[in-house]
Amino acid sequence: MANTQAKIIWAAAWLLAQWFVSTAWAATPGRVVVANRTSGTLSIINEDNDTLIRTVSVAGKFARPPEPMYVNYVAKHNLLIVNDRANQQIIALDADSYKILNTVKIGAGAFHMWTDGLGNQTWSVNDVDKSFTIINPKTLTVLKAKLDIPADLKEKGGKPHDILLDKAGKWAITTIVGVGGTTDPDYVVQYSTKTFKEIARQAVGKDPHVGVLNDGKLLFVPTQNANKVYVMDPKKNLALLKTLEIPGAHGAAWTPSGKYFYTSNLPKATLDGVNKDMLWAIDTKALEVAGSAPFPSAPADAGLQAAHNLVVNSTGTKLYLTHSGHEPGNTAGDITVYSISDALPVPVYTNKRIEVGLNPFGIGYIPPKK
Repeated sequence: MANTQAKIIWAAAWLLAQWFVSTAWAATPGRVVVANRTSGTLSIINEDNDTLIRTVSVAGKFARPPEPMYVNYVAKHNLLIVNDRANQQIIALDADSYKILNTVKIGAGAFHMWTDGLGNQTWSVNDVDKSFTIINPKTLTVLKAKLDIPADLKEKGGKPHDILLDKAGKWAITTIVGVGGTTDPDYVVQYSTKTFKEIARQAVGKDPHVGVLNDGKLLFVPTQNANKVYVMDPKKNLALLKTLEIPGAHGAAWTPSGKYFYTSNLPKATLDGVNKDMLWAIDTKALEVAGSAPFPSAPADAGLQAAHNLVVNSTGTKLYLTHSGHEPGNTAGDITVYSISDALPVPVYTNKRIEVGLNPFGIGYIPPKK
């Protein structure tokens, strides 16, 4: 009898130990990180259940309340990099504890920001100074305090807006907006990350943004005011491959497989007075529109602001969208969640509306950890 009881106790203890080990070593779910521009906070969302994990203040002993614009996750250094427009700085946080580690001074007018796939360079746009600040995210030191945009575009009133770097860290591509009058083109400009010199440019429609597939073979340029998405070859001097008609095209995201590219319709513009859908999917092999999804219209979704920035998770099964802007008296903003896949690429609203900070702007993603 005693021997049987001992075996039962041993078995129970073994099962408890296995449960503890499996729980302790279970994968940390992926996290969506939202920069709340007006609240001065980051919202951390659990990818598994689409619930808010916590709200992180990025306030410190700064001259002004922070204005976080965009957020990058730097996997190599396990950092969250946030650019703060109000205090002309980049704020670096530990991606697990969310503790502020350091700040780096940048130019005036922080807007878009991007870090290369190797964790070697972070480029932050300074649209007031009409320049870029380039830092080393590992050491949090400045590599180039002020890289001016091309002089001829600056003279025509141009200013930098969006930015990205390729996974290999060989080049940076930015958009220059506000060039000349309303009928003049804006530009996409490519730089070497080694020399910081311009290596290519391409004229496009007004108000361009940029997104490049993970393999670096295709560059997509949504242009909001031209209602077009330009497709280029970033390895061949931004050679134009195709132009697609998409209303109000703004923002950029893509699946890990690279099969589909996504953009939003920020101003709810119409295309030939017919289609004013909110999210658009592009087949990157056929270079054709795969379909579009409407703005949520249920009574429960009343009050959603403009569809702005978007990010896709590491499995290519979910798309998260920031609704930027706010009405007077609002105290919070929204993220909406969509189901996607390579088999069913057109976003389907999951009826999940996550309340975050006020005026959610940039959005990033931290993959799951084992």
